[in-house]
Amino acid sequence: ATSVDRLLDVTEPATLAVTLNQGAFDWDVVRAMPQVESLSAFAVSGYAIEGLPSGVQADDLAGFPFVDDEIWRTLERPVVLEGRLPDSSRADEVAVSSNFVDHFGLGVGDPVTLRLYTPEQLDSMEEGAPAGPAVGATIVGVIRSPWFSDQPGNPAGGLAPSPGLYAEFPDNIVGTSGAVN
Repeated sequence: ATSVDRLLDVTEPATLAVTLNQGAFDWDVVRAMPQVESLSAFAVSGYAIEGLPSGVQADDLAGFPFVDDEIWRTLERPVVLEGRLPDSSRADEVAVSSNFVDHFGLGVGDPVTLRLYTPEQLDSMEEGAPAGPAVGATIVGVIRSPWFSDQPGNPAGGLAPSPGLYAEFPDNIVGTSGAVN
């Protein structure tokens, strides 16, 4: 009965998520507001996770890519259940939830491949499978926080890439618009 309260006590959970879904926005104006303790931006975008059993939708597993290193440091500091947090400067490190480990039998040290979109696919909002670069990544941690948790009705869990993925492949995550939330 106290598990949620204990999780909230140690994770610095987000209290608000803003999704503008528009072109570049100056988040520094928001960061400068005295009531804003911390802020991390993410891209409303996706990618495929290759090599998973058929019938599993990446949309159910793939967390929005965060675009700065505030996540996991000043905001949504997850409890690390196994391994460690991904290095925010590396595109090739990811964290997963407990259900992901249980469902797929993949955990710390195992490889996964993320398939990104092309900038053209993103700019034209073309539907279909991502046709951009394949990024070989390693699962380095199993984590839990209010944001990074297993959701009811999703037995397959979730995967969260390091902000380094966006740093190395921004056009393959937001296209040429630069829109992040």
